[in-house]
Amino acid sequence: MAALRKWSATACATWVVHRQVFCVTHLPQVASLGNNHFRITKISDGKTTKTAITPLGNDERIEEIARMLGGVEITQRTRDHAAEMLAGGSEARNQTA
Repeated sequence: MAALRKWSATACATWVVHRQVFCVTHLPQVASLGNNHFRITKISDGKTTKTAITPLGNDERIEEIARMLGGVEITQRTRDHAAEMLAGGSEARNQTA
């Protein structure tokens, strides 16, 4: 399964070289390849539901990838791994450009 995730993330990186792609994912491997990162949240009061889209800065991207990787408990090790994944995503984008 991990090999399939890595393949799909790498395949996505090649698709977006000359196109604009909006991808909704729960996979940190895919999310780490994006140029931009947004957090989408839904708020419901039981009668209506509202959706908010928030652009994330670099530190927030690290936190979000770490949350995807580690779930509820985010440690410094998880943050370091998230930062490494984002750096690898940036490197992969530069190689396909």
